[in-house]
Amino acid sequence: MEINNDKRTHCNEIETIEHLFYNCSQTKSFITQIVNWINRTCGKHYTFSIIDLLFGIPSIRLDKLIKITNWIIIYAKWYMYSCNLANEKLFLLRFLTDLKHHAILEKYVELIRKPDLENCIWDILLNEL
Repeated sequence: MEINNDKRTHCNEIETIEHLFYNCSQTKSFITQIVNWINRTCGKHYTFSIIDLLFGIPSIRLDKLIKITNWIIIYAKWYMYSCNLANEKLFLLRFLTDLKHHAILEKYVELIRKPDLENCIWDILLNEL
């Protein structure tokens, strides 16, 4: 029995980076939910291109909101990849719960490195989770 590891488990399409993180119908639905959540929590109206989702949002200045958004994009890709490997469906609530736990850890690490930090970047995200 031959196992074809090039096929995506949920939709039986050829597995590529673009497909897994952008073109798959399940991914598109999940990304739309994340973008809607980001827009609601930030009071913005972001749209993300395939380049933004694959490589992050470029920023000339060190904008805290863009830094957090890029971190959410990275974490979302890890979550989608992990779910794909485990043959699990993508759920926004589970993603946001996991995201909160990881943001707490990131905040803790930042506070260890900078104990006198008053406005922690992770508070922006944690206040919304």
